Amino acid sequence: MNESTEKDTGKQAKETDKIKDLLKAYGTLLDRIDKAEGRLAYLEYTMDSPSSPSLSGMPSGSRDRSSKQERDYIKKEELQEKIDRLYVEEGRRREEIEGMIERMEKPNEQTVIEMRYFDLASWREISATLYEDAPDYDENEQRYLKRALKIHGSALQTLARIYNEIQGDTP
Repeated sequence: MNESTEKDTGKQAKETDKIKDLLKAYGTLLDRIDKAEGRLAYLEYTMDSPSSPSLSGMPSGSRDRSSKQERDYIKKEELQEKIDRLYVEEGRRREEIEGMIERMEKPNEQTVIEMRYFDLASWREISATLYEDAPDYDENEQRYLKRALKIHGSALQTLARIYNEIQGDTP
């Protein structure tokens, strides 16, 4: 949380806020990439479709004298360049986060963070990965789910300490 938000809401910033923001920004970036790739697929699909003839009887033309096919090709190339830039940014951010994860000492904390933010796994999937070998997992699935959520909280605190050490912000 930034200072203005703290003043407006009266809430105290938590030690994990910066790391949560970092992880959320990474997730948003993944979503942007996914949406841009979907848009590119749509554009490619419409480029391959035959265009419908104009039945209005009115002549049509482009002001810039380029064909729709040429404009679509340029649009497609620009979108591909944008996706490429997003992937470069994703790789940079992922390396930063992976570097912090490697410094974590508890494998369960590492697994929870990797599955949640890199694999975009659900809490049930994370819980099953961590505990499905437990003999009472099926009967106590809710209990194990809560345990996975607690590990997530602990992992965020660990990452926050690592992040602060890297930034030189020891609380």
